[in-house]
Amino acid sequence: MVETSGFRDVLVAAAAKVGVVLPAVVVDGCVTHYGLMVRWNATHNLTRVVDPADAAVRHYLDCLVPLLEWPAPAEFLDIGSGAGFPGLMAALVWSGSLARLVEPARKRASFLSIAAGAMGIRSSVHSPGPMTSGIVLSRATFSEGARETLWPYVAPGGALLVWSTHHEAPTWERTVSTWKDAALTVRDYVLPEVEGRILVVVERGIGTRAPPV
Repeated sequence: MVETSGFRDVLVAAAAKVGVVLPAVVVDGCVTHYGLMVRWNATHNLTRVVDPADAAVRHYLDCLVPLLEWPAPAEFLDIGSGAGFPGLMAALVWSGSLARLVEPARKRASFLSIAAGAMGIRSSVHSPGPMTSGIVLSRATFSEGARETLWPYVAPGGALLVWSTHHEAPTWERTVSTWKDAALTVRDYVLPEVEGRILVVVERGIGTRAPPV
């Protein structure tokens, strides 16, 4: 059994450093996920970041903070879900949303199903294929190739949300400027002792709009 009390403490403390108070249900879900992730990671190599303090900031807060003020959609897609970052974390923030998690690796897909069940999340796990959503997330994709790998999943009037860095922002801006019916905004967010993180928001056509910055 994985000891998770230390993780709970460092997650809450790290959030407080940037002025964020996480709802108890979100903290509980993260703790459940962390315990499962560490146990599975011993044999399935889900992530290299398992130290409680590092994981709390670089995985959990990194996923949670940019979404805390985003209105909950009815459903969303997470492309390349891996260990559930950001899809399962988004589902904690967007309570009641259906998380559709796209993951090609069978073992990771199995982990996602088990973790979602333990966390009480409404979810379905899919292999890559034809489907669209008004909100599409990705934390594992660079701007190169995004037109082919991510944009087809975004429904007209929808938005693509990509976790990235200040270093990559100019590349995203150049890349998206060549896409038809696409409007890009870049949002900074603050993490303790981690600099340069941004959320790239690419809206497709007219319809679903990003909330004001």
